[in-house]
Amino acid sequence: MSFRGSILIFLNRLILLNGAGSAQDAIREQEIHQLMNFVATVHEDDNLYDVLALLNRLLGFYPHIMVPIFDKDKAVGLVFKLLSSPNQLIRIPALKMFGFYLQRSTLK
Repeated sequence: MSFRGSILIFLNRLILLNGAGSAQDAIREQEIHQLMNFVATVHEDDNLYDVLALLNRLLGFYPHIMVPIFDKDKAVGLVFKLLSSPNQLIRIPALKMFGFYLQRSTLK
C-alpha cells in the first residue's frame, strides 16, 4: 500500500512540474486524462481509492488547472459512474470530486 502511495505522490509531482509553454500544459493535460481513463476502466476498489484521492488533491489545490481539463474530458459522466459503485469508499471521493468541480467551475 505504501509503495502505491509513493508512486502516486511521485506522479503528483510530475504532473505539477513548473514549466513554461504550451508543451508542458499539453503533457500535463495528457497525464491527467490518462488518470481519468484509469479511473474509468479499473474496477479494483483499492486502486480506485488511491487514484481518486490523488485527483481530489489535484482538484482541491489546483482548480485552475483541473477544472478546464475536467470540462474537456467530460468527467462528470465519470463521477456519476463512480457514484453508482456499491462501495462507499468509492462514492465518497466521487462526491468530493463533484463538489470541488461544482465549487470552482464557471457558468457557461
